[in-house]
Amino acid sequence: MTAAAPALAAHVDAGPVDAGRADAKRADASSEATPASTPDASDAHASDGGCGATWLLFALTTIGSEGGVTGRSIYARRVDGTGGHVVALPYPLPISPSVSADGSALVYSVETYGHIYIHDFTRETDTDLPVGGTTLDPVVSPDGAHVAYDDGYNVWLAPSDNSATPTLLAGAHDSPAGERTLPAFTADSQRVVFAAPGTVDSVALDGSGRTTLVGPTGGEGDVIGAFSPDFQGLAVSLACDGADYALRTFPVASLPAPCDAGSVIVAVTPWIASYSRPAWGPDGLFAFADEEGNLMLVTGEGSSITNFGGDLTGGQIGSAASPAFAPACTPL
Repeated sequence: MTAAAPALAAHVDAGPVDAGRADAKRADASSEATPASTPDASDAHASDGGCGATWLLFALTTIGSEGGVTGRSIYARRVDGTGGHVVALPYPLPISPSVSADGSALVYSVETYGHIYIHDFTRETDTDLPVGGTTLDPVVSPDGAHVAYDDGYNVWLAPSDNSATPTLLAGAHDSPAGERTLPAFTADSQRVVFAAPGTVDSVALDGSGRTTLVGPTGGEGDVIGAFSPDFQGLAVSLACDGADYALRTFPVASLPAPCDAGSVIVAVTPWIASYSRPAWGPDGLFAFADEEGNLMLVTGEGSSITNFGGDLTGGQIGSAASPAFAPACTPL
């Protein structure tokens, strides 16, 4: 992707966010917290001569024996359980990792909010997008030109080269009222897909052409998951008209579609459907964080769920969130 310019010409206030909702998604962190640094015992980061298995990245919070947060970091581990290590990043308290479609960049925000960072894996550089306000769930477009994010209730769009201030794509006070969160770009980078109350919607980059892709569901706070690596499928965690909550997949070619048209991959809890963005990786892999902070890995429809996290924190309590797959050859 094209490297972004060093700074925005002006900041923009992303608007107020309800503290209760933001705290429900991410536990509070103290200003003294530092990233965890204890690598997995099977760390193969430096010695792996080949590409190996696909990487899975996630936000890792460590909690000490007395209950306080001792560190926040972005952790990387291959899906076969090898190569575990903290991703070296220059800014403290990183959260909400997302990897660009070509695997060249990691996009993340920080617990203190107000900034989005684009980490170039090859150059090992970090571009700061000081967009202002609360910055959650940032994603970069496949063409590398834009970053979309939410503030807990609204979806925003910012150029990755800092050439303009962010614009509001979907607001919480649209009709019907409610949250618009967890954005994702379509394959052509021309539309943003996001969660709305009872539907999954999409909108053009100029804010026009609002359409519903999935739903109505008969519920509230339904959450978009992710596109498949080839952008041919869309995964969403939701419940349909009183049915159990589940992670469902929809062929993109079939959209728009009713809620119950999706194929059920695995049952999930209402908490996951409301707060946790799942990730869709290669070879039918899915990952999501449960309400207890465990990282769960699922292989294909109807497969058993594996607790992928294990002991990554040197004996401390660990909590995982926001999984994101990265190509096997990403230079992590």
